[in-house]
Amino acid sequence: MDNSRMGGGRAPEGQCGAYYAARLVLKDNTDHQTQLDTAFLKEMKSVYCRDIRPNKIVPCQQIVKLTAEFIENILKTKKQ
Repeated sequence: MDNSRMGGGRAPEGQCGAYYAARLVLKDNTDHQTQLDTAFLKEMKSVYCRDIRPNKIVPCQQIVKLTAEFIENILKTKKQ
């Protein structure tokens, strides 16, 4: 699958592509998805590209980096 097609609000329902991809990575664990939702919403205020981009809350490249950090932190807690 070409993940570049998920940016710019083209993920399902206009979700942020980084958020959508992260949920796919964490799909087997609803607790992890909930942790992601909490962290993502705290930083971005929305999971929808249409809300994040126009308000310039966080640039897309930074969202990808932060989302990767969220996943890393969530998975670290799992191992502890």
